[in-house]
Amino acid sequence: MITISWLIERLLVKPTEGSNTDVVITADWRCNGTETTGSGDTEKSYSGTCYGSCSFAPPTGSFTPYDQLTEAQVLDWCYANGVDQAAIEANVSL
Repeated sequence: MITISWLIERLLVKPTEGSNTDVVITADWRCNGTETTGSGDTEKSYSGTCYGSCSFAPPTGSFTPYDQLTEAQVLDWCYANGVDQAAIEANVSL
């Protein structure tokens, strides 16, 4: 079975955007896939990774302060802004 994990590795923050402060404008993400097959003397581990960046338009409407952001929230922004979750997970699973 393949284990997939997504990580936000870095956020680029703009000090001020309109009336908001500490606005995330870019997120660097990584998707890791790992799998172990066999057991004992035949056990083998495999891994794959994909890395990228995603930029965001200035926020409109609701705004979450930088210090209250979650990794899941930022990943959702990435998926909503062109990061193809299914395709990337397929690539690290091969």
